[in-house]
Amino acid sequence: MSVTAKKVLDIMRGWVGCKESDGSHKPIIDIYNAYRPLARGYALRYTDSWCDAAVSAAAIKAGAVSLIGTECGVQEHVQIFKKLGIWIEDGRITPKPGDIIVYNWEKATQPNDGYADHIGFVESVTNGLITTIEGNYQDSVKRRKVSVGNGYIRGYARPKYTSDGNAGKKPDKNPVAQTPEKQTSAGTCTVELQTFVQGNSHDQIRAIQRILRSLGYKGRDKKVLTIDGHLGKNTAYAIEQFQKKNGMKDINFGSVAEKTWKLLLNAK
Repeated sequence: MSVTAKKVLDIMRGWVGCKESDGSHKPIIDIYNAYRPLARGYALRYTDSWCDAAVSAAAIKAGAVSLIGTECGVQEHVQIFKKLGIWIEDGRITPKPGDIIVYNWEKATQPNDGYADHIGFVESVTNGLITTIEGNYQDSVKRRKVSVGNGYIRGYARPKYTSDGNAGKKPDKNPVAQTPEKQTSAGTCTVELQTFVQGNSHDQIRAIQRILRSLGYKGRDKKVLTIDGHLGKNTAYAIEQFQKKNGMKDINFGSVAEKTWKLLLNAK
């Protein structure tokens, strides 16, 4: 499937404003954790550093994993970039929209060949100033402005996107709205969610199962939920217990729609 830089950047733009303080970053972590194979077998916690998880989740959502790979550790992701043949070992170049920018905060001069410890996407470059979108920047998805050749830049990855001349342009202010069934909001960012009933199978159900497990809910059999992406009787039972504990009424208990999603994504 062809993937443009604009497609990936639009996903990141949609996440700007997601933050830890209100839990609106959780859908990003859930996208990352639901993907298989899970990098190094590690499921990220909501309290872990998540800059690289945001990059990976954008790749997953855009269908660009083959171009970017997935990781939660930046230094390890650099090794993936090298294997993909997309790593640029030079923090002094002028990047392109859609490039992945990597930082090393331990060194402030070029060339910078230290340990990579932060990552994000280049959104645009204007008059020697780079605008990036980065996850876990001050515990949020935020834009940063940094000069071309800044000493902290470790290097760049340049995924082999399908050509798109509009990558660095901001999206329309009034895009065509999605249907309510396809869209809901958590905190200040918009995420695509789906409605599920017992018997459904989907990667998003893995995210639901992970949230319920993290909150201590178990299945009808009193066992820890299996993360299998299937809404069976044990997952439905756990969902129902969560819904009742949160005072939900007049709903189809054991299913997940917009109201339940909002409670799950903001649960602590």
